[in-house]
Amino acid sequence: MVKKVLSNTNYRKRFTIGFAVLIATAMLCLSQNSLLAQSGAVPLIGSQDAVYNAKKRTLTIKGENFRAGATVSLTNIRGQIGHGKIKVKGDSKLVINGIEEADLADGVTVTVTNPDGFTSSSTQVRITIADDARLSAGDVRTIIAQAVAVAEANNFRATIAVVDNEGNVLGIFTMNGAEPRVDVGVSFADNVEDKVCIDRPLGECGLEGLRKNRDRIPSCFAALSKAISGSFLSSGGHAFSTRTASFIVQENFPPMTRFQPSGPLFGVQF
Repeated sequence: MVKKVLSNTNYRKRFTIGFAVLIATAMLCLSQNSLLAQSGAVPLIGSQDAVYNAKKRTLTIKGENFRAGATVSLTNIRGQIGHGKIKVKGDSKLVINGIEEADLADGVTVTVTNPDGFTSSSTQVRITIADDARLSAGDVRTIIAQAVAVAEANNFRATIAVVDNEGNVLGIFTMNGAEPRVDVGVSFADNVEDKVCIDRPLGECGLEGLRKNRDRIPSCFAALSKAISGSFLSSGGHAFSTRTASFIVQENFPPMTRFQPSGPLFGVQF
């Protein structure tokens, strides 16, 4: 009888210990999940994703876990930087108004605090100055897509080049079926023998004695030449088109008209 009582007592102890371990494990899991949830709500600042727009006087900061109503602290080597209203766009972008460009010259350290009290680490950000006049990657893609649409509508297979106003190459696109190489010059004949262009009739040669159909240049070079010509010769919003440039540098003016004098800029070959 005594042994039976001891056995029941041991059973109760084991049950109590097991239940306590189960409760402790559950509480530990819950606390870990709570900590994970809390860490996920801490704002994270991208150190290389800040853009300043001088025209709008706004500083845009990208990151994660931003919440509506967040406050921002901006400091430089001279101390605190004043600013205006803050707009939270989604949970990954903050737009801070009323920023002076002079305050950003020596770098800026940013700290973000969400309304729930979670605060980011203080992060020094690298700031890019936005230029509204500069074409974005999306702008370049749009220009190329529009050029392709026009070429297809006219049954052309074109090589398309896009440059900025300083002649820097922003994009080159070659349509399927486009000629990989081209002749530079004026031709009046469809089939010209492969001969050196010395003392040959006008129109049967490429530019500067290049042998037609052999000494051809890559199409992308020709496209870039035209695009850069238009860029360099344009000013004040008035485009000097590549078609105009092509007309005035040809051997005859108008082009492909025999026995006419050369264009006013023939020989410049820009």
